[in-house]
This record gives sequence, structure tokens and C-alpha cells, in this order.
Amino acid sequence: MQKTIFITTLLIMLAACNNDSDSGNKSATDTTSTNNGATTECYLYTTNKDTISLQITINGHSVTGALNYSLNEKDRSQGVIQGEVRGDTLLADYEFKSEGIVSLREVAFLKKDNGYAEGYGEAEQKEGKMMFKNVAELNYSNTTVLKKIPCSQ
Repeated sequence: MQKTIFITTLLIMLAACNNDSDSGNKSATDTTSTNNGATTECYLYTTNKDTISLQITINGHSVTGALNYSLNEKDRSQGVIQGEVRGDTLLADYEFKSEGIVSLREVAFLKKDNGYAEGYGEAEQKEGKMMFKNVAELNYSNTTVLKKIPCSQ
């Protein structure tokens, strides 16, 4: 499992590095396209003490990427996501490492204007991961909205 995280993270970082050379001329609304039709987008939420970063590669309805949380007075977590886009919702499994422990949980983000709002709702342990009990009842009204940024930041 840790090998999978490492390899996926490494591939994402390499893809980001390859795209940095021409990103200086892009606006925050631009995306990076690859030869296979996939696009890479980056999002960031930051306050004085909290940071959430998301880098995703979208290929059709399939999504892979990196998601990192650095929240005040909480354990930092870094990991990868793998999931799909359903309409305006990104639903994915988040495999992450926090305090030396690898965990798996479901995450959801709703597309809003030029960003993604994170969804929250009741969850339960199922099949080795924390999963939402009912995706249709998730709450996206919190103030945690990740804004689109150039992937070079």
C-alpha cells in the first residue's frame, strides 16, 4: 500500500515538474493538458493557520491526484486520491499517511465557480475505509472552498 502511494505521488510530482516550464504564462483558470487528453488542475485553500492543497489529473470521468491537509492543531496528512467525477461532484478514495499510519477514507468535493467545496457528512468504517453513509446527503455549505491556482505554485 505504501509503495502504491509512493509511486503515485512520484508520478504526480514528475508530471507537475514537466509542466512548470510553460506555466509562467498561464492564468489561474488554465489547465495543463497531456497527450492522452487528460488535464491537470491545482486547487488551494488557505487561512492564517490552515492549508489544503489538491492537484488532480482528470481523464474522462477518472480522477487521480494528490491531496494534503495541514490544519491548525490537527495531524498533518498527505496522500493520493483516486476516483471519478460524477456531474459536478468529485468522489474519490483518499489514501494518506498521518503520524506514520496509512489510512483510507472517502472524500467528496463539489465544483463551485472556480474551485471545489469539500463535502462533509456521516461516515462509517466499511471494507477497510471510512465511507460516507449517504453521498446524496453530504453538506457542502462550509467555508472550506479550494480555489483554482496555477499548478506551478
